Amino acid sequence: MNSWLTKDSSQWTTRTARRSHQRLKARLRRGIGAALVMAMAILGLTVAPFAHAADTAATIEKTIVSPKSSYAIGDTVTYRLTLQCSSLTGSCGIGTITDLFDSHLTVTDANVFLPTSGTGGSTPPPLTKSVSGQTLTITVGNATTPWEDGKGFDVLVTATVNAYPLTSTPIGTIPNSAKVDITAGQGATAGPVVINVTPPAKDWGLSKFKASPRTNPAPGELLTYEIHWTRPTKTSGVDITNATLTDVLDPRFEYVSSQVQYPGTGTPVTTYDAATHTLTISGLNMQANTRMNCDGSGCWSYTVVFVTVRVPPNAVDSTTPAPGTVFSNTATSNVTYADGTTGTLTGSTKVSIDAPQPSLSGFKSGPSSVPPGGALEWRLLSANNGNVTLNDFQVVDSLPVDAAGNLMVENVQLVRKLTSAMPLSPNTGTCCWSGAATV
Repeated sequence: MNSWLTKDSSQWTTRTARRSHQRLKARLRRGIGAALVMAMAILGLTVAPFAHAADTAATIEKTIVSPKSSYAIGDTVTYRLTLQCSSLTGSCGIGTITDLFDSHLTVTDANVFLPTSGTGGSTPPPLTKSVSGQTLTITVGNATTPWEDGKGFDVLVTATVNAYPLTSTPIGTIPNSAKVDITAGQGATAGPVVINVTPPAKDWGLSKFKASPRTNPAPGELLTYEIHWTRPTKTSGVDITNATLTDVLDPRFEYVSSQVQYPGTGTPVTTYDAATHTLTISGLNMQANTRMNCDGSGCWSYTVVFVTVRVPPNAVDSTTPAPGTVFSNTATSNVTYADGTTGTLTGSTKVSIDAPQPSLSGFKSGPSSVPPGGALEWRLLSANNGNVTLNDFQVVDSLPVDAAGNLMVENVQLVRKLTSAMPLSPNTGTCCWSGAATV
């Protein structure tokens, strides 16, 4: 067999050889058909005339350029469409190439490359292209310049893998076919050609840490944990379609409350079993590429769970822990991924108890000067900088007096007193007052 008909790993040694082979096969079929007709006529058999479509046909072949064993999300794949018109009577007329791409591939008009030369360096027929949604349409020839016999050419199309196919058969594959129709004869279909998509990483984690107080709590104080679902990046990945959080608290903790913020499309259901000290929150879901905050260390979900407990002594344990006592806690999330597989995530943290350290600071602000008879207004701010709650404290504001001990302001009044912030919580509690007087 001649070398131009020899196949290699890309099907044919050269595109010219491939086109020549296609054209030869079409003409051999027609030649054999004509010989059969003549033989049957000699034998006196009735022969129906050939239909016009049998004399004119277009062929199409679809292949992948430099195929890989698997494509990751974000990778590009280049398809080659090889077209040929074969006719015994004239042109193929006007051809229409249609390529419907899978939704997991992104194709744009800019990534469809029409040829500048055809078979053997010939000029290809007039070509136009358009991409609408997932459909690529290429028109070959027109009313004045049809697609002539023997005209062959290649079209290259580069697509980007945009997601992992979960509903394909088998899962993780993307098939693709193309077809050509002509106005003067018979069209053809090529494919499907199939690519494998690399399953995205299931790299979810669970993070649990102390949200408040800022320092270690003192005995008997409130302690709040914060829980997030985490990923190293916000690209690729697999969604969590269902997540259940289970947090078995230290039996010495008194459970106070829990709260789910920003659940997204989830419908959380919260239960607490006092007998087993177990908090359970079900009905959550997480998106791998959205609803996440990210920084240089990674990403964490908008969805957040706050769990507040009271450390001993409390309603369930009257023992006062010694300074340096460490309480460990691990939360677990059983998850179902979008591909139907399941996993278990865990997040742990430790909190140490410190000795009580009360600390209160104050700040006063007001105008630097006021004219005689003018109005004076000032503000007082108190802040709890310690690790114990301040339930009862006094703020004393000594007003100015003259040398004789007479008050230098009059019409003194308390303009505002913020009582909702009391008692003052450890580390974060602040409270303010506003006073007014006439100078």
